[in-house]
Amino acid sequence: MDTTGNRTRIAVIGTTDQVLPFRAIGADTRVVDNPEDARAALAEMVTGYVIIIISDDYWKKCEDIVAKYSGKSLPSIISMPGKEGTTDSFSGMLNSLVRRAIGIDIPGGMA
Repeated sequence: MDTTGNRTRIAVIGTTDQVLPFRAIGADTRVVDNPEDARAALAEMVTGYVIIIISDDYWKKCEDIVAKYSGKSLPSIISMPGKEGTTDSFSGMLNSLVRRAIGIDIPGGMA
């Protein structure tokens, strides 16, 4: 039985280069060029997807939306490294997920 209602899809928000590989495997994608468009896309997608992956380049602009859903089971909003690579936002999110999953903090964070 589908416990997610109609929400069974994965969405990816980022630049063209970032979303194309996900589109190839069937994920819904939204190409954005600036943080404001990423924020609008995320706000629109939170009610229709199980997993939303957003470029780390736009994560900071969307932190309040992410925080609103962080305690809920759906959707799961995660970041992926941006054009410039992994940032502190990505590392912090990853550390938080590990801490929640195994109950310990990894000293010095994760690289």
